Amino acid sequence: KALYYFELVQHFGGVPLVKDYVKSIVNNVPRATLADTYAYIFDELNALTGAASPLPAVDKSGRISKQAVYHYLAKAYLTAGWDLNVSAHFTTAAAWADSAIALGTGLDETFESLWWPANDNNHQEVVLAIQYDSTSSIAAGLAKADYGNSWQTNFCQYLGGNDQGYKGTSSNFLPSERLMYLFQPGDTRYEATFMTTLYCKDPSKPKTTGDYYAPYKGTTPSRYVAFYYPPHYASSPADIAAWKAADTLYRATTVIIPMASTTIHPNGAACTYYEACTEGDAVFGIAAVRKFDDPESIYGNNTCYRDIVLARLGETYLIAAEAYLKAGVQGTADDRLNVVRERAFRGSGLAYTKNNVTIDDILEERALELCAERLRWTDLRRTQKLINYNVLYNPELTDASSFIGNDGKNKLYRPIPQSAIDLNTATIEQNEGFGSAPAQ
Repeated sequence: KALYYFELVQHFGGVPLVKDYVKSIVNNVPRATLADTYAYIFDELNALTGAASPLPAVDKSGRISKQAVYHYLAKAYLTAGWDLNVSAHFTTAAAWADSAIALGTGLDETFESLWWPANDNNHQEVVLAIQYDSTSSIAAGLAKADYGNSWQTNFCQYLGGNDQGYKGTSSNFLPSERLMYLFQPGDTRYEATFMTTLYCKDPSKPKTTGDYYAPYKGTTPSRYVAFYYPPHYASSPADIAAWKAADTLYRATTVIIPMASTTIHPNGAACTYYEACTEGDAVFGIAAVRKFDDPESIYGNNTCYRDIVLARLGETYLIAAEAYLKAGVQGTADDRLNVVRERAFRGSGLAYTKNNVTIDDILEERALELCAERLRWTDLRRTQKLINYNVLYNPELTDASSFIGNDGKNKLYRPIPQSAIDLNTATIEQNEGFGSAPAQ
């Protein structure tokens, strides 16, 4: 219950609290205050932390552990510290984050290995995940196409689909230009986050003879490169010439699309990054997120059987960094953030440490580390950067007025579904920014 209520409070603010098992129809549940909602979340989670708790210290089977409780206590106290303006909550959040970290083994695994398909269920870093297993589903008589998830289909443009040799995608949640420019030389997370090279079996038909999953194959995969998406820092004419020269046979006809503000449309014309994202015929225009790729998936939106990671130590360290920063312990905030950066730049020989980190530094690191893990909106709302960052980096917004609703107030939470308001006989006011215009 605590996890569900924590999810709700981040998106909607205070919500109606149902604390006891419901045995009959109850349709009058007043909305709790923001403070009371957080207090209930704290009580539920804290009850699982003592010596009498039945939970194991760590669990890798998809069940709740003390480590998971500590992680979410840290994040809940951190969020409440911001929302309720209670500085003591930041100190508490830092302590719980360190407790979760202490039950782990650090960030020893490479970022690529962390997200490699064959390594699901083998990660010490993962604190809590929704686990999927196609073998068990099929053995239970369930259709593989119906009981997976659709995570691999998001965070990339339409690529033509499985029948053309590429993964099925839904063209949702494309990475922003701002994100691409956060990646710097030596950061291994770029290659591990994005499928930068799309292979094909016939270079004369690159869009219809794809071999998207070639990098994961144990046998010799296709080697003809249909599309290549270099990072902004490796997309100069000299960089591209060197890349092509390294394999003149298989890269001779490659369409090279830099992930930069000025790039190339898949049809060969110059365009902006935003145009590559939005033009109707810009299929293959943006590098696809690969974190959730399932090479065994079949055609359809729910055929991915990769685990959905809900909590991992990479985020726990960043929660700790933010909590220590808000608690006024700058040095420890720097240390926790640099643990994450050390793994990202490991083996590069490049300087990676940051000192005197700010909230903006932490948000940048969260963007790099947690890309496509569906945390960005709540991160920006929590840190009171939702409007500011959208105005700065969202090309579809021109100014902060886009956040002002009919009631003249800013949209800082999600709108409460009207059905939830209608079904509750208690008076539930719509969140600010989504109410009716003031009477004239």
